[in-house]
Amino acid sequence: MFADDTNIFISGLDFITHIINSELTTVSTWFNANLLSLNIKKTNYILFSNKTDPDMQILIGNEKVVRVFQTKFLGIIIQANLKWNEHISLVANKTVKTLGVMNKIKHFLTSAYLKKLVPVLD
Repeated sequence: MFADDTNIFISGLDFITHIINSELTTVSTWFNANLLSLNIKKTNYILFSNKTDPDMQILIGNEKVVRVFQTKFLGIIIQANLKWNEHISLVANKTVKTLGVMNKIKHFLTSAYLKKLVPVLD
């Protein structure tokens, strides 16, 4: 059994590394007690801060957790700098692909089906 898509949100200013490591120890203990596996290789963290990047050593057991600068959360790409360019690019690419497929199949569908695909045409 695996604990897929588990997220922990922690905010703070002082002793944040200590708090995070303590919480991760608690979560890891809970996972083990409930026969769930935590894949350290798929575990990472993202830091949102307007200060210079602190030197954080986030650990689960003795293994270091990798820092990422963007992640996908509930289908949205969130960047550490809180910009939206990566998510907008993803949505734009999906939209172009979908429109391309719809353009190719429009000659094979009735207008009623096309209106179901694109309700704006009503």
